[in-house]
Amino acid sequence: MTNTGIRGTLHLAVMIGAMAMVTGCSSTATHWSDAKRPPSGYMFSNGMAPSSEGPPPIWYVRRFNLPRGLGEAIKQYRESVWERGPGTFAYFVGGKFYAQYQPWQHYLQIRTDNEGQVNVSCHWDANGVLTISEVGGGKAPAGAEATCKQLLSELESYVAPEWMVAHNKH
Repeated sequence: MTNTGIRGTLHLAVMIGAMAMVTGCSSTATHWSDAKRPPSGYMFSNGMAPSSEGPPPIWYVRRFNLPRGLGEAIKQYRESVWERGPGTFAYFVGGKFYAQYQPWQHYLQIRTDNEGQVNVSCHWDANGVLTISEVGGGKAPAGAEATCKQLLSELESYVAPEWMVAHNKH
């Protein structure tokens, strides 16, 4: 009789603990998909350091496209800034360009930073398709596609380590 009572009490405690965990997980799961929070190994785990940080940016270049790989490089770059409002990582070089990477939708946007001139906005979606426009919302000026390619290579020279820059050789 005594064993059955202990076993029943233990079973009840395990069930209550499991229900508490399920309830706790469902309430925190809404926070995991919150686009206002930066992705972090600690946020998606039990508090332990992640065993892996994921593939390096060059993997994204080879598997998907150069803009996505550079976006992943911006995400890992120490001088990038997390912008909570749009949920993006940003990298800025004054007088040259401003780059944003949205890690959940996988788009990269780079715009020129020329004071007093027409600024071009280059937007690569997750598939690497380029959309060009003027920063003020107008039509893209002539030669904007060449400007976008130049901005992409400039960004690569700033945020990509040497092993990624060498991707063109392979």
